[in-house]
Amino acid sequence: MFISRKKLAALEAAHAELHKTMNEVVENAAKLRDNAFLIGIEKSGRVLKFTFVRNGEFTVIETYATMGDDVEGWKNRLLG
Repeated sequence: MFISRKKLAALEAAHAELHKTMNEVVENAAKLRDNAFLIGIEKSGRVLKFTFVRNGEFTVIETYATMGDDVEGWKNRLLG
């Protein structure tokens, strides 16, 4: 199979760009590993519970709820 020099150059450039992008993805993943992610919001009586995960460890933060708290709205906006 014959590949023209122009096509080979384009393929090499695309490969180099792909390699660069992959390195950026790996670097970003390493940075995100240290972040905490909100994974749950619950209301139990007068208490709100926010559950986070960071590096495989779970943390629950509890606060007092108010009548105006829209927990379902928060879930929809923050957790999808």
